Amino acid sequence: MEDEQKIEDSETSQNTDGEATENVPTLEDYKELEKKNKQLFARLKKTEEEVQKTKLKSDKPESSDDGWKEMMELRVEGYDDKEVEFLMRNGGKKAKEDALVKTAINAMREQKKAENAAVDDSSSKSDIERKYTLEQLREMPTAEMEKILKTMEN
Repeated sequence: MEDEQKIEDSETSQNTDGEATENVPTLEDYKELEKKNKQLFARLKKTEEEVQKTKLKSDKPESSDDGWKEMMELRVEGYDDKEVEFLMRNGGKKAKEDALVKTAINAMREQKKAENAAVDDSSSKSDIERKYTLEQLREMPTAEMEKILKTMEN
């Protein structure tokens, strides 16, 4: 209330006739306002810069490192590239718990097995090559190799 009275007093003054007239701002008042205005603009500019910095920080994907970590953890758990990509699109590691996601992953694995089985059936490998690796055949004693070949002939 007292502040309001001071403001009113500074805005009006009485001339010699006793009538109220508006105060005309003086050069000092102008300089004071200019000083306060500059301070306010400086504070505003500083605040705008801080807001801009905050926006720039929030625009960067903070979880990009977390995403890579999560993808690597899924790979370590035994998921292949397509499965990891599917899981990441559907919520990452948390998606593993969803029944629909589990069903989709299982379907992907079954399809992959079926495709691999089809490839194996049509391959030109002999029964021996399918049963033993090249390294095992190289290290195999001759007597054992002859035994395997005889059973294959029959």
